[in-house]
Amino acid sequence: MRLVFDAVLLASVLALTHAIMRTIGIRSSQKGFMEMLFSNWHLFLLAVSLYGFVFVYYTAALRYQKLSLLYPLYTGLSVILVFGVGIFHFGEGISLIQIAGCTLLILGIVLLSI
Repeated sequence: MRLVFDAVLLASVLALTHAIMRTIGIRSSQKGFMEMLFSNWHLFLLAVSLYGFVFVYYTAALRYQKLSLLYPLYTGLSVILVFGVGIFHFGEGISLIQIAGCTLLILGIVLLSI
């Protein structure tokens, strides 16, 4: 059960980080790179801090979790969550192939966790 908690926590924070970075990109689409970072410094700092949290928590979790289980679970879940955020929060389109890909990811996650 702890494996599922760790994977869901890591995937959720990583998906949130990607949503923040997408927000920065949308707000700054006409700006140069440095201007984009400075005009959204608080969001950029939050995103970098969350990435740091994921790195530290993942490192700590590997003390008692199997790498061969935790990494695929949390990365697969994060891909699915980022996909959902893109669709439901940012209004990005969806195709049948993308749905098939997410279905295969979910199937792979289930098979890995058995």
